[in-house]
Amino acid sequence: MAKLWDKGKNTDAMVLEFTTGNDYSVDMNLVPADILGNIAHVRMLHKIGMFNDQELDTIEQGLIDILEDYKQGKFEITPDMEDVHTAVENALTERIGELGQRIHLGRSRNDQSIVDMRLYVRDMLLQVTVGALDCADTILHFARRWWDTPMPGYTHTRPAMPSSMGLWAGAIGEQILDDLMLTGAAYAMMDQCPLGSAAGYGVNIKIDREFTSGQLGFARVQNNTLAVQNSRGKFELAVIQSCQHLMIDLSRTAADIIFFSQPELGFITIPDHLTTGSSIMPHKKNPDVLELVRAKAADMNGIAASVASMLTGLVSGYSRDLQLTKEPVIKALDMTLASLHIMKRMFEGLEVNDKKCVAAFTPDLFAADAANEGAIQKNIPFRKAYKVVSENLDKMQMGNPKLIFKSRTHQGAPGNLKVEDAHKRVDLHRLAITHRIKTGDEVIKRLLTKTSQGGQDKPAE
Repeated sequence: MAKLWDKGKNTDAMVLEFTTGNDYSVDMNLVPADILGNIAHVRMLHKIGMFNDQELDTIEQGLIDILEDYKQGKFEITPDMEDVHTAVENALTERIGELGQRIHLGRSRNDQSIVDMRLYVRDMLLQVTVGALDCADTILHFARRWWDTPMPGYTHTRPAMPSSMGLWAGAIGEQILDDLMLTGAAYAMMDQCPLGSAAGYGVNIKIDREFTSGQLGFARVQNNTLAVQNSRGKFELAVIQSCQHLMIDLSRTAADIIFFSQPELGFITIPDHLTTGSSIMPHKKNPDVLELVRAKAADMNGIAASVASMLTGLVSGYSRDLQLTKEPVIKALDMTLASLHIMKRMFEGLEVNDKKCVAAFTPDLFAADAANEGAIQKNIPFRKAYKVVSENLDKMQMGNPKLIFKSRTHQGAPGNLKVEDAHKRVDLHRLAITHRIKTGDEVIKRLLTKTSQGGQDKPAE
């Protein structure tokens, strides 16, 4: 199977195996993106006179047929094919002859690889965003349902001050929404068309980069051709880091649920169908899925550090190191999406034991309240009131946990969570994402409709 860079000279088999690695396997994720990128590029070549109408029609049909084979599980990338670009071009050439070998005019595997990743990652980021919104929405509904269930708040994993189930859950929902700011920034980076940058230095024919960008539905062309190459891996790192922030919050949430659901506390109960068992202890109901969320978050930290290390100190332009940035971002997106789904399922099933939440209150939880009240009532500095309380902790009176919602009414406190405002943020995000998904679907539909059958041979609006 001829490789795109084959010059008729033998290359050591060990070198081929080492440089290919598992790229052929990873690239199975990128087949649809590669085909869409090919169609857009070929339409651009047709626009500038490199293909006639019949040739364009033949190439488009060949590429669409390959995509159909892929969907039916009939398309495979083998190690000797090296990557998705070689596999698709060779499959096309087998179908339509020498015409298939002409589609690479005006580009390099470099910009082809980048556009494949950007098309794939754009779609996956939208899926992650939808998953995050669904997860946040479920958690916020949980917060609203249990907003008036008081429970101890912890610092250093020790009881600290009065809190509530609603405050805890509401915090998680809002944190996920905040994380989506980074996801949006990563999406904006990826939403730039790299095609036409070739190996980083452009090409000596009058290609139309704006046209190709429009065909693929990118927000803009990434201008400087060398900047395109230098952004490879760096933009992927931004995607990984946005996933990292989501995973950190999911990890802390998982740790909280494990902590609050332990029998000694029993504030919440994980339903049986979301637990697993032990091979030796019949009574065990283990929070394995939550422990794995924590582990996957740790794995994400390693992925981010690995990719950042790969990029550090590289000279400008392409280096083969960048090949190894593809798999980590695919893994990061998959892990994040799966973790969001499992956490949503978890909050749909969690049960709250409000009696145990209230029973866990002790007088010292109200020490900070007593210091504040003493400073105000006695008109003394807070530090003096603090000292008085600290010297009389054994005399602290038990407060009423249910009254915390009347005394803590400032914005964001247990008695004034403003969960409805967070729900509005979810709704606004959904509107934007729904529009992007719809636009993306329309772009794909146009690309997979042959130009001769009404597919637009002009920039997508």
